[in-house]
Amino acid sequence: RLELARKAVVALPEADRPRLVPELTGLLDHRHKATKKWAKASLLRYAGSDEPKRLAGFLETWEQVRLTGESLDYAHLPDLRKVIRDPEASIPLLEHALLVTGRMRALELVDDMLAQLGSKDPKRRRVVWTHLVSVVEGPPDFDAGAGGAERKAQLEDVLRYWRDKGPGQLQAEQIQRQVRSLSFPGREKAAQAALAKHGQVAVPALIDALRGAGRGKKLAHDLLTKLTKQKLPAEAEKWLEWLEEREKKARK
Repeated sequence: RLELARKAVVALPEADRPRLVPELTGLLDHRHKATKKWAKASLLRYAGSDEPKRLAGFLETWEQVRLTGESLDYAHLPDLRKVIRDPEASIPLLEHALLVTGRMRALELVDDMLAQLGSKDPKRRRVVWTHLVSVVEGPPDFDAGAGGAERKAQLEDVLRYWRDKGPGQLQAEQIQRQVRSLSFPGREKAAQAALAKHGQVAVPALIDALRGAGRGKKLAHDLLTKLTKQKLPAEAEKWLEWLEEREKKARK
């Protein structure tokens, strides 16, 4: 049975294995010593502990992160930040939070990820960097396994890059989210207000929204008319022609 259990765990994608923590916890008192030893080693690998209180905390945090990933609720980004910032979080739990961060394109958490690139643990640095490059566009090279002086210099380059490019990338991502929210009942009013605050920067994303349909398209058209003072039909091509002409004039 132990051999079958080992094979079953290996058959799971590595990122999903921590979901077995409750079952593994139940084996800590198993009368078969080899099974007990395997369960303990597995718990240390996935949860970072075999102590009941810490295992309970791990499961609670894992579930919070999972629910955030399913709901895509940006109000719960602090739950992800807490995991990413925690130097005691197990690598599987950290990667769980980073996967959700990437799925949500939560650039608000990039500063927290960058802070972990200074960790003394090369595994932690490596997993953070792998996921950071999935959300940040065009960062300089960073070798998580490089020597201290070289790695420090590379990290300074990355930090400098994010200070320069980060605000623009974050704003662009937030605009895209708000444009999508125009199509969701209950979210559209807040999205309209936020896009109005962004002003002219939101125009290209609103033009793209005209390729859609329904209420989201109508609201995008209304906002475009308000922001640009132009009375064009709700056709993306017409607005793109106008935008191209405006940019040509601005370059002269």
